Amino acid sequence: MFLFLLQRVLGKTLIAEVRIQDILKKGGRTWYASPLKALSNDKYRDFKKLFGPENVGIMTGDRKENTKAPILVGTTEIFRNIIIEEGLVKDLDVDFIVLDEAHWIADKERGVVWEEMIIFAPKKAQLLLLSATFPNVEEIALWISKTRQKDVKVVFKFERPVPLIWFSLGRTIKPLFKTEVSSSLKIEPEEIIENHSDFSVPRALVKLKEKGATPSIIFFSSRKECEEYALQVGEMVDEGKINLDDSDQDRERRREFCESYFQNFPYLHDDPFVLNFIKTGVAPHHAGLFPAMKVLFEDALKIGLAHSIFATKTLASGIDVPAKSVVIASKYTFDGERERLLLPSEVLQMTGRAGRRGKDTVGYVFIAAPCGQEIKKFFGDIEPIRSSFYITPHLVLNLLKSLDIPKCLELIRKSLKFFEISNSVEKWEKEKEEVKAKIDQLILEFQRIKPQEKRCSPKTKIDFLNTQKNFYQGEKAIEELKTRVSILEKLLNSIKGENSTNGNLVRFLVNKKGKLILLEDWGDFGNSYDGKKKKKFKFEFFVSLGNDERKFTKEKILPLFTDKKFFDKENLLQAIQSLINRSEKLVLQIREENRRRIEEISRFPCSSCQAFDVCSEISKNLEELDDKLNQMLKDNPDEVEKEFRRTIEFLKFMGYLDQDYMLTEKGWEASNLKGIL
Repeated sequence: MFLFLLQRVLGKTLIAEVRIQDILKKGGRTWYASPLKALSNDKYRDFKKLFGPENVGIMTGDRKENTKAPILVGTTEIFRNIIIEEGLVKDLDVDFIVLDEAHWIADKERGVVWEEMIIFAPKKAQLLLLSATFPNVEEIALWISKTRQKDVKVVFKFERPVPLIWFSLGRTIKPLFKTEVSSSLKIEPEEIIENHSDFSVPRALVKLKEKGATPSIIFFSSRKECEEYALQVGEMVDEGKINLDDSDQDRERRREFCESYFQNFPYLHDDPFVLNFIKTGVAPHHAGLFPAMKVLFEDALKIGLAHSIFATKTLASGIDVPAKSVVIASKYTFDGERERLLLPSEVLQMTGRAGRRGKDTVGYVFIAAPCGQEIKKFFGDIEPIRSSFYITPHLVLNLLKSLDIPKCLELIRKSLKFFEISNSVEKWEKEKEEVKAKIDQLILEFQRIKPQEKRCSPKTKIDFLNTQKNFYQGEKAIEELKTRVSILEKLLNSIKGENSTNGNLVRFLVNKKGKLILLEDWGDFGNSYDGKKKKKFKFEFFVSLGNDERKFTKEKILPLFTDKKFFDKENLLQAIQSLINRSEKLVLQIREENRRRIEEISRFPCSSCQAFDVCSEISKNLEELDDKLNQMLKDNPDEVEKEFRRTIEFLKFMGYLDQDYMLTEKGWEASNLKGIL
């Protein structure tokens, strides 16, 4: 069995149609999946004409017709839900699945649907992926081949059936670069011929008519722009401000064309956009319009009754509505996070609508002025397809209906996301196994040197060394606390006026903000009580401290008073006395802990062991390797597994899974409700 990835819009559906016809003759079933309801509706109409209405059905979010038909057209999400909810527990009756606009696999929000279709589609089903923008097609083909365990055939073509001529469009029309006509998908202009005039939609329509470049599609970044500019053109025609060279006969032809749609969809009769189209031959097109209205405008464009369609990028996504020319009116787009220049893949999709096979010898592409050298980015390398796979609770619940956790992980690791990180995961797995092997080797070495009469393990020695280490740390802490108490008592006595002022005196003061400060350089002793200077602090005192005591005070005592404020000597005396009491109490606690540690150490078999030194080295290395292994487990690069385990823990916490990760009654109900989680 083969899978095909088509790299071009050049009649790419033709291959699908030939194969569908073959499957139909053999009595098989076909699914044709697309990302957009508009594209699904478009294919539904085409397929009914091609294969007969009795053989074609449709399933979208708001439309279901003839769903038992051997050829079923629908949105990718619909087919994905059927596979996840039904196909994981039984074989689905489908022989051929077409995934149109397959580059949507990179979409941040919806790309996961395409991956799930490829991973979980019935094994017997042949897949056909169609796309105009698949730069890393060989990489994707390798992933699909590994996932499906089938050979993958890649078919691509880099020549356009209708060559294009590129212009900038402002007050004047200028060639965009020196090479006039290009039939290649990949254009590498050395320099953009700049056009610094301004772009006007009404003026652009007139120039397109004059140049014979209609019908045209003008791409805008928002639905609002599509609608407002379409109505603005109508107003300017009424006011006589622009002339689209339309006759009464042209308007009557458009009216007659619309009549058949009015019969089936009466609500279109008085719609302002439809009326505006009849008057001007200009119409908006975006996902928010009535489906019937979009079909009307698309059909009008196909037969040349529409001068221009004002569209969002939706119209570039596979819908079969080519025009003689394409105008990119909005060079920037908002991607949900920021406004950015159009990507090369988006430009390729839009310009793919220019040039009608069998009608035009060349197609025209116009970029709205002003145009500078930044437009070169339109012709850069197309961004490689990268996984947007994420694990949904709905998917996990349906997997756990019939599979255990290891099997679920095995299936989820077939995702493109895991394929992309598989090299890192394999390297990590190899290093982890090497660490485990070293640990096993040390345990064997320990068994070899351990005296037979000793009842111990490497863990015994590690516990012994840790207890010993804790004992020494306790003794050190006691000495430090003793030093703290000694210095604090000196401070206490000095404030009370009982401390000797002989020796190395250190000056302390409490400033106006109530902070206790030690001064390194306090100047002439005799000036300390100068009335003018005394206003800068609340009070001061002097303590006789050696150099080591001074350093200890700065590093270990003053930080204990950082968050305190003292308004008089009594406040400071209370704080110091409180710290002395706590320190002395802590000394008693540590001494008691160390007494217990001494008893514990005496019970270890290590002290009198003849293998003490060798065992110590083994235990030390073993502890280091254990720490390394634990850190490696935390740094596991397998984000797919980590996300899966986070999801099942969440589902268990919420009551959808029990303690054994089996679906609860609540979980079974939720598994059939796509939007509950």
